[in-house]
Amino acid sequence: MDHSNVTLLLLMSDQSELPVEYELVKATLQLSLEDLRPKYPRINFNLLTRKDPRKCFNNVMAGMAAEYYYLDRINAIIGPICSKGLDSVARLASHWNLPLITAGGVGVEFSNKNTFKSLTRLSFSLGFVLI
Repeated sequence: MDHSNVTLLLLMSDQSELPVEYELVKATLQLSLEDLRPKYPRINFNLLTRKDPRKCFNNVMAGMAAEYYYLDRINAIIGPICSKGLDSVARLASHWNLPLITAGGVGVEFSNKNTFKSLTRLSFSLGFVLI
């Protein structure tokens, strides 16, 4: 693995599970990378972005993740947020030992670290919500 190049993939679909917008996440990541580049001048940070305009489907999200993994040699995935897409992409990311960060994954099933080894969730989990 070439540590002088770090390629991140933002992968999202048209989802309605959480109030997170692709355009906002993309702009936030671009600003973050602009801030990082002067601090780490020997690392070439690349951001690839993909928004599928269709509703969230697990096979579509997994196919896109695999395409970027094999063709672009990505180092980490940000998203997807929708549970159907996240399930398949997180399983692939765990198999590839690739970090995956998402604001989604609120379902209890995503707490299983034996299955989702490389998944980091940035939002709440329904397993910890008290009524």
